[in-house]
Amino acid sequence: MSDRTKSLLIRYGSAVLAGGVMAWGIYLIQGGFTENVTLVTRFRLLCDMFSIPGLMMLLVALMVYVANEGFFYSLSFIFSNAFRALIPGAATRRYERYGDYVERKRQKGKVKGYSFLAFTGLAFLAVGLVFMFLFYRIYR
Repeated sequence: MSDRTKSLLIRYGSAVLAGGVMAWGIYLIQGGFTENVTLVTRFRLLCDMFSIPGLMMLLVALMVYVANEGFFYSLSFIFSNAFRALIPGAATRRYERYGDYVERKRQKGKVKGYSFLAFTGLAFLAVGLVFMFLFYRIYR
């Protein structure tokens, strides 16, 4: 097995495992399936169990994408300057202009290889949407 295949299996496997743990946590929080649970309640719980981890993974992938585009540069610049102003001895370093800060951050490079989160999140969300469809078919 090639290194690329191993890397993909590890990434997708860990994402599916994390989604499964989140789904199991939702199952436990909701009380699980008791003996007298109706089919409507069961479909609602299954929809929640798959939709919430799917949305979480999809939104994390979206946040990484937005961060790669430089959306958070201004916030990190403000907090780094606030940190330097509040910590004694840290203010002795020279002041960096915002343009220089952004250029330095862009030279570091972007986060790569996070698309597995989006694809795994979409798969979880698709399963959740199937259960939502089944829920609304029998819900009255």
